[in-house]
Amino acid sequence: MQGARVEQRVDVAVYSKEQQLQLVVEVKKHPTSVVPKNWATKIRKNILVHSGIPNSPYFLLADVPNFIYLWKNREPMDYEKAPDYVISAKEILEKYLNQISSTDKVSEYYYLELVMASWLKELVKSKISPQENPALKWIFDSGLYEAIKSGSVVMESTVL
Repeated sequence: MQGARVEQRVDVAVYSKEQQLQLVVEVKKHPTSVVPKNWATKIRKNILVHSGIPNSPYFLLADVPNFIYLWKNREPMDYEKAPDYVISAKEILEKYLNQISSTDKVSEYYYLELVMASWLKELVKSKISPQENPALKWIFDSGLYEAIKSGSVVMESTVL
């Protein structure tokens, strides 16, 4: 329909303190038969090309508990671009994986989205430095921390 706005849902959306979309997070499970980095690039491309999700400064693909892939999105969009950062998720998310219980009543994907959202909610409210937590140096180097600090995190978010 001409003039209609397409609303798309993302697993987790993170906004700046000015309520500007900064980070789109998608949680997926990596098939063991595929090279992780190639898989991540292909998944990101498919999501961005086919889902109608608006461009945001950052895109994060979480293959919990294995890896976190982060792209800094630039114009024009390069859909074939490899992730700017590939981070082991275990050390970063272990606390949340242990705190949040997974039950049969909750789907595995929802559980993993909850883990990511919990970590991000704590991150946006924290006042950390790269010296305090060297495992999070990539968040500072990428500019992501500055973009989202004091912001908000929304699960199963509709973004326009």
